[in-house]
Amino acid sequence: MSLLLTVVEEFLNRDAWPYHKMEGVTAIQTTFEGKTGKWSCFIESLENIKQVVVYSVAAIKVPIDKRMTVAELMTRLNYGIRYGNFEMDFDDGEIRFRTSIDVEGTQLLLPMVKQLLHSNVALMDYYLPGILGVLYSNRTPESVINEFKEISF
Repeated sequence: MSLLLTVVEEFLNRDAWPYHKMEGVTAIQTTFEGKTGKWSCFIESLENIKQVVVYSVAAIKVPIDKRMTVAELMTRLNYGIRYGNFEMDFDDGEIRFRTSIDVEGTQLLLPMVKQLLHSNVALMDYYLPGILGVLYSNRTPESVINEFKEISF
């Protein structure tokens, strides 16, 4: 078991956040249900480089004909996000939000895990309606981006 993942587990247990360890990798899977939907979260430990990475993976896939428009929106969103970023797999249309922390030279603490995980799901929950608007309502990235106010995490 990864030492970093042990700290993550301690946080999840204290926060009463249900999860399960993934087999064959140093990662944990959980789910989150926010105002805009429910999705999977993966918390990966990269012990050899002292990093923890959190991915919120949207429950939808972007159809091929919408991928460029969604990619434009995510690029525009990423420009203003200081903590994390959106990613899309152009092969299958998967959308995810990633946050990470590097703890080389120090140790991972519970407040760090809280910030890493809570900011990840909060940002996904905040911006997902805009992505869905472009995806399902034929809205333009420009019209969506103007609706978001600057938030800090």
